Formats: sequence, C-alpha cells, structure tokens
Amino acid sequence: VNDPDFIEETRLKIVALQQQIQKEKEAEAKSSLTAKQAAKRGDVIEENEALKQVNARKRNIIKARAELRHTRIHKWSALVLPCENCGHYAARWRCQQCEQCTCAGCYTSLHSRGARLSHTCQRLNYYTPEIR
Repeated sequence: VNDPDFIEETRLKIVALQQQIQKEKEAEAKSSLTAKQAAKRGDVIEENEALKQVNARKRNIIKARAELRHTRIHKWSALVLPCENCGHYAARWRCQQCEQCTCAGCYTSLHSRGARLSHTCQRLNYYTPEIR
C-alpha cells in the first residue's frame, strides 16, 4: 500500500481506536469501583447495574481490539504471481493466446476442451530468482 491518503486515514483510525480502548478501560475501572462500593453498602440493584456496565465496557474493548487488529497497514509484495482466474493459488501456467496466467486447477478446467485445447501454454517458475 503506497497511497499516502490511505496510509494517513488508516493511521488516524488506529489512533482513534487506541483512544477508544483507553476510554473504555477507564470507564470500566470506574464502573468496577462503583460496583465494589455498592456491594459494601449492600445495594444489590446498584451493584448489578454497575456490573452490567463493566461487562458492556469489556465487550466494547474486545470489539475495538478486534477492529484494531484488522486495521493494520500490511506492507507486502507477492513472491509469486496469483492466478488471474481464481486468485487463490499461485499462477503456474501462462497461456500466450489467452494472455492469462493461471494456477494448475484453473488451467486444466479452462484448457481441457474446445478451441483452447490447441493453445500453447508455458510453465511458470514458482520461485523468484531471489529465493533460489
């Protein structure tokens, strides 16, 4: 990801999530203290309400942490070319007539019958030169 606007937007989102987590932790601590004080006084109703707030804050923290994990900026480049047909596997074949690189499964399904049987396909190297 090299888009500066996307990186800045993601960075701001990460900061906002971190701040939200911190606020939820502080509110959870307050509610927990309220519950303890209510328990000492014997006020069961107030204690239960405070414990509900504690649990709600914990759920909010868990959700914010999960969102934070999925918001990270991942910088990577593929070592191999993905299949242009399914995108799930590494491309192993390049068809010169179709001008398409496909995995073994997609190559077989696309070139097993009809006019595509006569296409000439070239096997691609799996590893990049840097790995060898």
